[in-house]
Amino acid sequence: MLVLQQLMAKDLRVIGTALKIITDLEGMAGHPVDIGRVTIALHGQRLIKPLIDVPHMAELAQAMMRESLDAYVNENVEAARAVIESDDQVDHLRPGVP
Repeated sequence: MLVLQQLMAKDLRVIGTALKIITDLEGMAGHPVDIGRVTIALHGQRLIKPLIDVPHMAELAQAMMRESLDAYVNENVEAARAVIESDDQVDHLRPGVP
């Protein structure tokens, strides 16, 4: 398609962005697997504190994913910027991050 069609610059940007999204989604897919393995390894052990932040982080991350894909599909730059700013909420829930 790239060779046979005379694509405009915007078309190439869309294709490049889609390829980047695919790569990032594949990279993100490994994190739930790692979390699952740690969960199995810690099964039955006493927790240091209740897991309050983890479910909240999961909700925030899911919302960010949904909002970022919506922003891309709808070509909404302001919505994309809002997702970037919302990342700070997740960062503050991580231990050791100020």
